[in-house]
Amino acid sequence: MNINERIQCIVDQFFSGNKAAFAKCIKVKPTTLSNIIGRERASKPSSEILESIAYNIPELNPDWLLTGQGDMLRMKEIGMFIDKNKGAINTGTVGGHNVNITGSDYEKIIDKNRIELTSKGAVSEVYLQKITSLESEIAKLESVVKSKNEVIEALKDHIASLKSK
Repeated sequence: MNINERIQCIVDQFFSGNKAAFAKCIKVKPTTLSNIIGRERASKPSSEILESIAYNIPELNPDWLLTGQGDMLRMKEIGMFIDKNKGAINTGTVGGHNVNITGSDYEKIIDKNRIELTSKGAVSEVYLQKITSLESEIAKLESVVKSKNEVIEALKDHIASLKSK
């Protein structure tokens, strides 16, 4: 797979084939992108464009982008969700076994890894900003869920009182 095909793969994988959205993300004109991944010209991307792709899509493995070596993504994403009933975070399966981590253990792991990665220089400023942004969004969503649960409980109580009359 050549560089042009890898860029097309990024468009398909991250932007569902939407070239205009990808061009906007990497801050280039759609015509510039068409010259790179279009069938007719297929010109080679400049170093500025490659740098912009790597910077604006931090999940992307820059080695893969430049050489085609390794995985497309920097790290495999593990689907995580909070199991409110068990008070644990289900991180999916490892070796065919479900793995659950309690909330406090999860926080310790995240803090430890953030410190280790930051000290090794493996987490760029972009990642740290993204992590902070996502943590803020999670807190807001948890607040919304909490308030909706309170409304649900109040409605259940109201229904129960109506049934008892």
